[in-house]
Amino acid sequence: MSYRNRAFLIFPVLAAATFFLTTACKKSSYPTSPPNAALFATIADTSWTVYYNTAIYYQSRGFFEVNGVSAGTKADSSYLQLIFSAPIQLNKTISTDSTFSLEYYDLLGNYDWGAGTNSGDGVSYLKVTSYDSVNHKIAGTFAGSLSSGLSGASYTDTVKVTNGEFNLTYTTQN
Repeated sequence: MSYRNRAFLIFPVLAAATFFLTTACKKSSYPTSPPNAALFATIADTSWTVYYNTAIYYQSRGFFEVNGVSAGTKADSSYLQLIFSAPIQLNKTISTDSTFSLEYYDLLGNYDWGAGTNSGDGVSYLKVTSYDSVNHKIAGTFAGSLSSGLSGASYTDTVKVTNGEFNLTYTTQN
């Protein structure tokens, strides 16, 4: 192979390597689509999209915990948590009291709203629509008006949560 043929071969190889290296190093702080989204709500008239969610049944304590974290930058990621007591009664609406609480807050501690035990004075509702204790699946709906757990002029007193739904596989802990 002559020197001239090698030069023609080196240029395409270097161009391909440069393209690969510059595009392969592109990074995003969060994926754009949730891998396991099964928790949804509208919060303060804005669609809340979960990135990661869990559901746990604490057997010895007798309650379920449903958690979700939204995708976004560190500054605008938020957390939604539902805690409700067992035993489950299908299609019965329960309101916030000692058996159910709903909380919503950002991960930086800038805001915190809640309803139920130790979560604020707001009112929220939960209805479990499907429960399978053998396959560990649970689904339901929720909504509420959550009160602020923080004080100061810049905080909204309440935030509305509507169209809340979850459909999750849960794990069991003692």
